Amino acid sequence: MLCLQHLGVWLYNILEGDMVNIVCFKGEDCKIAADIALKNRLYVSGWSLSGYLIDVRKGRKTDTRIALAYKDNKPVGVSLQMSYGLTMCFTKKAYRRQGIGRQLTKCFKNKSSYGTWGLDGAEYFWKNVGYQYK
Repeated sequence: MLCLQHLGVWLYNILEGDMVNIVCFKGEDCKIAADIALKNRLYVSGWSLSGYLIDVRKGRKTDTRIALAYKDNKPVGVSLQMSYGLTMCFTKKAYRRQGIGRQLTKCFKNKSSYGTWGLDGAEYFWKNVGYQYK
């Protein structure tokens, strides 16, 4: 896997000939990232990720980091981590099982990182990417 870092942009060659751009945001830039994620419906309606993204966009959550995945210049996935380690990740259905979620979570992984419930297979996903599951 090829990984290049330049000015906060990670480029991952996940599948041969298939480039996915991972862009990581922190601080005030998270408002822009949250807006992009919301406008492109990078969440499951009614689940907590959408609420967190709304709070970040409105400036009510400033202790977050966000990563967006782009495929063919379209946002296809998002990962958000709170300062205390809670991490949420979403990839559009058509792009799942391609390693995009794994790359999104790499931006934030540390000793306090953990994932929690979600779609079927969430526990397997979090443990597979090396996160605690709570």
